[in-house]
Amino acid sequence: MADSISIVMKMNDDITGKLKSIASTSKGVSKEFEVLENRTEALGKRYAYFNQLSAEASAKGLEVKRALDEASKSFKKTGEEADKVRFQRLREEYEALKASAKSYSEEAENARKDMRETYDTARKLGGSGGAGSGGFLNRIFGSDLGGKLSQAGISMMLGNVVASGADIFSESIFGQPTATLSSSIISGITSGAAAGAMAGIPVIGAVAGGISGVASGALQIYQQKDEAFKDYYQGLYETVNAGTEEDLIAGSTIAGSREQTMMAFSQRLGGDKAAAAYLEQVREMAKDTNYTYDEITGYSKLLLNSYGTDETLDVLMRLSDATAGLNLNSSDIEMFISGLSRMRTTDKATQEYLNYFSERGVDVYQALADATGAEKSSIADMVSGGKISGGTAAQAILDYIQQEYGGLSKQLASSYDAMTDNLGDVMADIQASGGSAYIEARKEGREADLAAYGGTLGEKLAEVNAVAGEVKAYGENLESQFQREALSAVLEGTDTTVFSAEDQQKLEEMRTQFQEASEAYENGSLEAGQKMVDLKEQAQALATAAYESSEWYQKTQDATLDQIAAIRDNTAGLEAATNALTISNAFSKGKASVYLEHMAEDLVVSGQQSETLNDYMSIGEIVANSNAYGLKYVPYNGYPALLHQGEQVLTAEEARRKNRTAAEGVSVTITGPVTVRQDSDIDAIAVRLAQELEARALAYGG
Repeated sequence: MADSISIVMKMNDDITGKLKSIASTSKGVSKEFEVLENRTEALGKRYAYFNQLSAEASAKGLEVKRALDEASKSFKKTGEEADKVRFQRLREEYEALKASAKSYSEEAENARKDMRETYDTARKLGGSGGAGSGGFLNRIFGSDLGGKLSQAGISMMLGNVVASGADIFSESIFGQPTATLSSSIISGITSGAAAGAMAGIPVIGAVAGGISGVASGALQIYQQKDEAFKDYYQGLYETVNAGTEEDLIAGSTIAGSREQTMMAFSQRLGGDKAAAAYLEQVREMAKDTNYTYDEITGYSKLLLNSYGTDETLDVLMRLSDATAGLNLNSSDIEMFISGLSRMRTTDKATQEYLNYFSERGVDVYQALADATGAEKSSIADMVSGGKISGGTAAQAILDYIQQEYGGLSKQLASSYDAMTDNLGDVMADIQASGGSAYIEARKEGREADLAAYGGTLGEKLAEVNAVAGEVKAYGENLESQFQREALSAVLEGTDTTVFSAEDQQKLEEMRTQFQEASEAYENGSLEAGQKMVDLKEQAQALATAAYESSEWYQKTQDATLDQIAAIRDNTAGLEAATNALTISNAFSKGKASVYLEHMAEDLVVSGQQSETLNDYMSIGEIVANSNAYGLKYVPYNGYPALLHQGEQVLTAEEARRKNRTAAEGVSVTITGPVTVRQDSDIDAIAVRLAQELEARALAYGG
């Protein structure tokens, strides 16, 4: 279950990581990001919780569904009230479990969607920022006329009213996205006309506003479509990933159960090879009959006591035909298996054993008459007299079933319900293959964990955990002592041992005030009673502040800061620090990135420069970075760059190795006298040397 939970929580970890990464690169909105991060964490826990509940309810529902099918068959056969009550109870239980599973699944899906919406909110918050306003009309019409237009007041307010009405009626008439464009045009015209009216040129203002409205509306429509595209492909990514994780959880459960089954059959059949061969036949049978894999293995454990492996599967196939012909349930099959096994084990055919079959629709007397050649009417006496062996009777019944119902299970398999059940078996096999591979691969890690944590590493961890527990208890005990002594000092007048002299003096003053208030309260003053409560709370507040100012607490604060600095220093150069940001940036790309990538692919055809390369060069220079004078460090993954003939690109490892070599191998030899007139000359010489070395490195590639 721990591995299943870890798989389910992967999505939550991904989104939380992205959120933290966005927060780390955004300024001025730390509080908002903290709220969003806390919300994401809570939603992640909610997603895992409901996902687990849904899986449990679904598994329980399958068990109840099988019992319900059996109860339905029993009720149809007997019509007894007890079977009817059992059927109704199971049906109610199944419907409740099915509804619960659906509800839990919906809650989990809602939590997942909420997590994504929270992430989108954070992404937009992290990328928001005003581009400034004003200046447009000034650039178009000049500073004087543009200034007059921008100062429109009442006319602008009227324009806003018209624009607002246009928004409402445009959407009502045209719908989206036409409403966005028309609304933007109308808004631009009215706003421009209002601004122009203040300057005495309403027509020019309206034209300018209309042009601006067209551009603004087009951009809004593009943004809406682009956001829809981003949400769509991100949703696809998350859905397929979640589906893979859910398949892996289910497959691990199935594979784990089948691993235990494999061990049991290996013991029964004398080895892994024989067990694997038998269970492979079981899997194939489950796909073609009304049995599930688990049902076949369960029945097999009973039959293998009196039949061989090949005989067992043949018996089960005949019983599957009987199930189709007689509408039997799993409990009926178990009775058939019990009767066959007992007759073969004891080699006796008793009336009790024969009743197992006759009560469920098999004409055992006709079966035995066919096998012995005797009259049907004489079979009962022959059974009572022990003239028919158990082995003969068992085989006669199976032959009769084959004769009367042979092949019906294949016909049953063509029904919709049977096809649905068989598809479930096929899908279970597919899921189990993934779960089996996962389990086998994880065994290596589990074995290593057991060896390490069961040995000296575990002992050392236990020691560290013991120390952690002792340290935490010491701090909590000290905090309690501060609270206890502060309250005792004020309420009882006792001395303190952990407070400073200054704080102890404050407590003594509170004690005096408390005594005075107590006497006044006893004389009927409710205000004095409130004063007593206030003094108690003041003592608690002072105790908290004194504890958090104590030497112990300050040392823990210093240790926390040291730990933060150490983690920061240790991870500064690792790519993990920007992984979440890289993923979130990938989801921020819209259709424009696709067009640009296709355009870039068109630039080079069959390894040769495209004829249109020069046409696109200006565009490439806009979106890429020219580094003709070198670049010391590539700032992020996916950094676009224009390369020039003769330049060289190094991998990250090659760059690090080269930098280390350069740092270790540079030596400077100075010949001749060097005159240092004052201390500042030393720094000047060092700076000049560094500049010269850097220039030579750029010039000669070193």
